[in-house]
Amino acid sequence: MDRVEVEDIEPADHRTVEEDRANPLGRGDGAEQRDDPRGPVPAVDPYARERGGLDMVGGGQDHGGDRGVAVPSLERAVVDADDPRMRLPQRPPQRYDLAGGRGSPMSPPTVRMVCPRCGQPLAAVLAPAPPTQWFPCPHCGTPVPIVVPRDPPPLYSWEVLPGLYPNLPSPRRSRRSVRPIVAIALALVAVVSAGLIGALANYGVEATAPFHYSITGDVYLPSGAAATGAHVVLTTDGGALENYNVTPNGTFYFEDVPSGGASLNVTLLGYAPITVDTFASPVYNAGTTGLGIGLAVGNASNGTTVILSPFPDLESFVSTIGAEAVLLGLVAVVAGAIAALTYRRDRFPLGVVAGGSGVAVPATLYLLGLSSVFPTVAIAAGVAGSLGAFAMALNAIQLARSGAPVRSG
Repeated sequence: MDRVEVEDIEPADHRTVEEDRANPLGRGDGAEQRDDPRGPVPAVDPYARERGGLDMVGGGQDHGGDRGVAVPSLERAVVDADDPRMRLPQRPPQRYDLAGGRGSPMSPPTVRMVCPRCGQPLAAVLAPAPPTQWFPCPHCGTPVPIVVPRDPPPLYSWEVLPGLYPNLPSPRRSRRSVRPIVAIALALVAVVSAGLIGALANYGVEATAPFHYSITGDVYLPSGAAATGAHVVLTTDGGALENYNVTPNGTFYFEDVPSGGASLNVTLLGYAPITVDTFASPVYNAGTTGLGIGLAVGNASNGTTVILSPFPDLESFVSTIGAEAVLLGLVAVVAGAIAALTYRRDRFPLGVVAGGSGVAVPATLYLLGLSSVFPTVAIAAGVAGSLGAFAMALNAIQLARSGAPVRSG
């Protein structure tokens, strides 16, 4: 093996280091190396097979005494690894606090996990301290310990486990549960809705019974005087017409009017015509006696219409009652079924739906115009709506506490 003479070594500032300078790199790791003119850069034989030597890339294909080379057989100068001044700086290893069992916590995070008792997902917003915090499961009420995440996270389980469960008695499970309360509220919604169905069905049957009524009233001028000479035409559901001239004191009177809607058209020369729509049945009377109709100066092109009832005829009245009964039936079925499910197990999303159906009871009654027709039914519907809102609020709170479902990958 040939020796390589190094003429000079140039550091980073490119200033020449004289060859005759004594130990320019300051090697002091052995007497046999002090007089070595090569300094810390020795020559390496690429074919050396001694223990711990360097193997050239491609040299692993050589066999026996074959000194053929797969790459150019040039000697390579490498830095002596034993020289303390030529060692490359190493990055210090990442340090972890193993004594305390925890590192610096992050800002308050939201941890999502699964309850070990009931298997339901839950989410908890942790405080920076203490490292282990207990939260009651919103589904079953079991206290669940949750560890505040660390940055950086631990590498091994033994870095966390010693401080996972503090030497404190675990909180007792709360014996209070909203599940029975929600189930009872939804059951009451179902019961009230079923009762309303019966009441509306009875009203619908009675409304179709034969019935006759009378229509009376007064017609007066803008000055308040009686509208002598005014003409009143009555139109019933069946299309029958009946004419009546008001009396000298301005009154009119119709009798034996069949059940259903009625329209009164009042005219007087020199005044604008006026139409009054009313309704009467055995269960609901929008106003048929003591009607006061005031005329205004005008002509036939600027007539007015006064509507006393949202139901123009008996058919629309009965069909509206039937539609409300059907809606109440759906509410009773939904609330009753979910009440049974909620009593056995927490069903927060279904509870919100059932509570919302209870809230819809008074809303639909109002939109269909039946709340003013049947005041007693409206009061009972308000009770069902209050119970539904109560159940919906409780389920929504529990659903928010439980968090979104955790998806496993």
